[in-house]
Amino acid sequence: MDCQYTFRRTEKKYLLTPGQYALLQERLRFRLRPDAFGLHTISSLYYDTPDFLLVRTSLEHPVFKQKLRLRGYTNTPLCFPEIKQKYRGVVYKRRIACTPEAWAGLREGIPIPGQSMQIQEELRQLFHLYPSLAPRVLIAYDRCACTCAGDEALRITFDHRLRARSEGLSLSLGSDGDPLLPEGHVVMEVKFPEAAPLWLAKLLSDCRVYPSSFSKVGRWYRERCAGVSRSVRQAM
Repeated sequence: MDCQYTFRRTEKKYLLTPGQYALLQERLRFRLRPDAFGLHTISSLYYDTPDFLLVRTSLEHPVFKQKLRLRGYTNTPLCFPEIKQKYRGVVYKRRIACTPEAWAGLREGIPIPGQSMQIQEELRQLFHLYPSLAPRVLIAYDRCACTCAGDEALRITFDHRLRARSEGLSLSLGSDGDPLLPEGHVVMEVKFPEAAPLWLAKLLSDCRVYPSSFSKVGRWYRERCAGVSRSVRQAM
């Protein structure tokens, strides 16, 4: 699997109703084409503290925030430990590729050959900073990732059938879970290095599609776990 391991870009999310999704598919059909991976399933194990410090901090919209997740794809047996950080609206992602066994070894101080030692150290430092980090939720969805004809730096992804579970937290156990959104709703992400092109901004405005601060793990936390988190914090 040909992968990128460091990212710096701006990402805008849009929560689409079935009608908005159908309209955008019609308006964008001559501009977008699926990337080399086509339709595939992404599963992400989100790591957090028992009181969900990372997701709670993220939902407060600070200047700087970060997440740790272990990501899997249906088209590769590898997993991808990833640090996602956002500073003043710009997204930075740093990750490595490895087997699940190597990821477990890294947490015990065993280096992974052939992968960035700097990123491995950053991953270990997160566990040093937050010793209680552990998988708390698995979120999966079916993604169609597209590139824009004439502008390869512009990527648009459409995430369908968002689902989550907080038991059986292993990438190897599949990606079943409870729905996070009403049937037919889609999360669209627009990803670009600096600024979105004017034609896209006008098209989205014409379709009455506006950015959202939607977070997949944030949606799960608010709906399923906020009360549990408060109880844990009060007991600490």
